This record gives sequence, C-alpha cells and structure tokens, in this order.
Amino acid sequence: MKLEPIAGTMSAWLSEVPAFPGARFSLGFPEAIGEAAAAVWYTTLVPEWEQQDTRIWQATGRQPGELAYEMTVDLSLDDAVVVSYTLENESDRHWENALAFNCLSCGDAWDVRDHDCERHWTGVAGEAVPLLAVPRQHSTRPTVQLYSTAGAPPATDLPFVSAFHATPDIVLDPWMAVESRDSTRTIATVGRPAAFLFHNMEYSCIHAASGFGAIAPGESATAGNDMFFLDAPLADALTRIRSSIGVAV
Repeated sequence: MKLEPIAGTMSAWLSEVPAFPGARFSLGFPEAIGEAAAAVWYTTLVPEWEQQDTRIWQATGRQPGELAYEMTVDLSLDDAVVVSYTLENESDRHWENALAFNCLSCGDAWDVRDHDCERHWTGVAGEAVPLLAVPRQHSTRPTVQLYSTAGAPPATDLPFVSAFHATPDIVLDPWMAVESRDSTRTIATVGRPAAFLFHNMEYSCIHAASGFGAIAPGESATAGNDMFFLDAPLADALTRIRSSIGVAV
C-alpha cells in the first residue's frame, strides 16, 4: 500500500490497496485531536510528515501551550493500516477525556463508497448489525451521526460529540465497516480504544475516534486505530475486526 501525505494538512491519500485495485482512500488522521472540550482541528495545526522507511510514516504536530502529538502509520501488512499515537497535554488544564478524531473516507473508492449507508455495519454486544438498523438521532445535519462505544464514557458526556446534537441512546462495539458493492470485500476502522464512532453520508466516511482517557498537565497517553482493507465479505472479516479489539474469536 502507498501513503501520500498531503502537504500542510493532517491528511493523506492511501492507494495501491491490494483488495481495492485502482481505488484511493482519504485518511484524515486526525481531523481533530486533544481535549474533548477543546480539541484542535486540522485547520489550525499543521503536522510534519516524515517517512521512516518504505512501510512506516511518522507525523508530529504541536500547538504550543496546548498539546503535542506523535503519530506512526504502519503499512507493514498488505491488508491493514496500523496507527499509533502519543498525545501530550501541554496546557495547564486537567483533561478529563482526550481523543483523536480519525477519518477513513471512501468517497474516491467507487466500488466501496456508500452514501446511503446500505452496506455499513457495526456491532452491538458482539453481534454484527446493519448500521441502518441502529437508532438514529437527527440534527440539523441529517447526514451525520455519532455513537457511544462500549468501554468509553457516554458520547454525550464528551463536549466534542454533544455539540453535534446527533447521538442516539445506544452503545456500539468500537468498530464500523463497509462492504464493497459486490459484497466480497470489506473495509473497517477500529478504535484502540474507541472514544466514539461517527459517520457522514455526505462524504461516505467512517470514524473510530481514538480515546486517550484523562491526561494531566505535562503528562502523555497513547491510543491507536486499525484500518482493514480485506478481500473478504463481512462475515469473514469479523475475525480480524474482533481480534483488533481483543475479543476472542
């Protein structure tokens, strides 16, 4: 797989994905990062990207007096992208919850993008369910929806999430997936751990926000995200997804 960072942004293109020949995916990693009550958005923080070797990229970003982060993107596998973060609290505030808002967009991948969410899946108590079967809470942005995840604080307790006014009263497993149009392949994003899930029909993007928990001033924490690009239908892809979140298969 090939990663091409977009200069001056917190985004990159992912191409040459074996299971999706000719497709290109947009990775907003992260679109926002930091304290859930005052996250720093991609428009105000410009990271420095550096290729460590043929399969490893690193991005570092800092807003003095607020935060610094280091992100490693590992392309060592042919069907997965493994992202690891270290986030430091440079502010004088105690962060009750910190997050990285990670975007995997399928808008430029014709054979997988799904603006109507008809091929989107997630998990409820370990069972895969179609996303359209999950309750929704519509806001003034009807294409957007956010969800609480198992093991994390209720998403509505996170100011970053509650500001959207689009979070139903349900708890999901920490992953979201989309099957290809021919139902033979699957992409998925998994938070390690996930602070919450998000999707936007307009851009056919799915997010599993990484959750760092509480971070005291001067302290740091780690979290991650796995993205899968599998030559397998969802039923078979679930083995990899569940392994990523530490669930026995």
